[in-house]
Amino acid sequence: MVNRGSRAMQGMLSTVLFSICPQLIDVLVSSTYLAQALEPTIAVIMFCTVASYMPITVIVTEWRGRLRREVNKTEQALGAKITDAFINYEAVKLFSNMDYESGRYDGAIGDYLRADWHATMAYNALNAIQSMVMFAGTASGLLVCLGAVSRGEMSVGDTVLYLALMAQLYQPLAFFGMNYRVIQQYMIDMENLLNLLEKQPKVSDAPDAQELLVSEGKVEYDNVTFGYTPGNPVIKNVSISIPGGHTIAFVGATGSGKSTLTRLLFRFYDVDSGAVRVDGVDVRSVTQASLRRAIAVVPQDTVLFHDTIMNNIRYGNVAASDEEVIAAAKSACIHEAITTRFPGGYDTVVGERGLRLSGGEKQRVAFARAILKNPKILVLDEATSALDSITEKAIQDALDMLRVDRTTLIVAHRLSTVASAHAVVAMALGEVKQTGTHQELLVGGGLYADLWARQQAGFFEVDASANGSRQGSKHGSGANLQALAPPSSK
Repeated sequence: MVNRGSRAMQGMLSTVLFSICPQLIDVLVSSTYLAQALEPTIAVIMFCTVASYMPITVIVTEWRGRLRREVNKTEQALGAKITDAFINYEAVKLFSNMDYESGRYDGAIGDYLRADWHATMAYNALNAIQSMVMFAGTASGLLVCLGAVSRGEMSVGDTVLYLALMAQLYQPLAFFGMNYRVIQQYMIDMENLLNLLEKQPKVSDAPDAQELLVSEGKVEYDNVTFGYTPGNPVIKNVSISIPGGHTIAFVGATGSGKSTLTRLLFRFYDVDSGAVRVDGVDVRSVTQASLRRAIAVVPQDTVLFHDTIMNNIRYGNVAASDEEVIAAAKSACIHEAITTRFPGGYDTVVGERGLRLSGGEKQRVAFARAILKNPKILVLDEATSALDSITEKAIQDALDMLRVDRTTLIVAHRLSTVASAHAVVAMALGEVKQTGTHQELLVGGGLYADLWARQQAGFFEVDASANGSRQGSKHGSGANLQALAPPSSK
């Protein structure tokens, strides 16, 4: 979309400046001379020809423009299906759906070819109509000239001059029609880009936004309510205070709002009510750039660029030296894998979306980025989910050092990874059900103790539905997880 729009913008400027402007001058000069050199009737015919040619070109081109939009729409759908199939090739093979994907592709090809055929027919119809208008105008003028010649009012040379000038007039008119079609197509190709440029970000800096200067790293959620769609809150009146340098863990069923709270911290979204503060400053009153410089995030799904391993790690701090990148990689327990598994070492290109790296290796790259960024606030969102137990232990040791004097927010399903946190927040359906240390919550019973007992016994949580139900366990239990949580336990 962006490439097509950029090319269309360049092409339109070139067409207007170097084609249409000279053509208008040609038409003006030819028309003025014909009106003065030959009899007025011919000038009237010429004017009527031009007056008919222009609106017909505009009307038919508008019709073709609607067909061209359909071509762009089907072309984008075709490209999306191709991209989906290649990105998700493993799923296609695992489910043996190659024929199904081929059928989807054939259907998209058919839609595109039909739309393109209709647009081509409209283009041919426009050419035919334009030729008919010019032929009718030229023939009418020629009849007038022949009549004048027979009456002795014009010479044969004047008739030849008329035909030559009409040919001279026809050429810029034909080019005008062609260039109008080209501009119309450029405008259609630019539509999506222009619409994108006109969109206003949902989260933007306030006019008087200041730079955030983090000292302690204290994080507060003050009566926060938020929903991705109006009237459907996923966070409900949450109030949490995290002292600077402390580690707090969020646990609970999938969909309970744990990750959403971290996204509100670095302002991917703004709260519907309440406030999120860092060192007592509302995050909406500071610049997004300064806020995000103070926070490092290790996500569950690490996004890598089609670049070298060195540059992907350096993305955490683009000013870092090679030595600093390597030191961060060693702390993240990925240095050995880089130097032994990849012949190119740190210069190995990871491929699109990091396809050459395993899930665990990508997560360790994310850890290295966070270590390299050296933030005041650290967010770990299911950050060890793709690591084996040995690597997780080594990473945990590195994290213990990284968390010193840093405020750390951990989102986790594996409760064994949060036992050392200063406090644990157990959530369900967007609400805080329990807060306390690991030991306090185990002794107090309730939601956290139930989750711990189930994991220790080998039970595996299934995503909670909207009404808080659970779909069994390893032994077919249908207990309601949310029903086990008391109103609060502190």
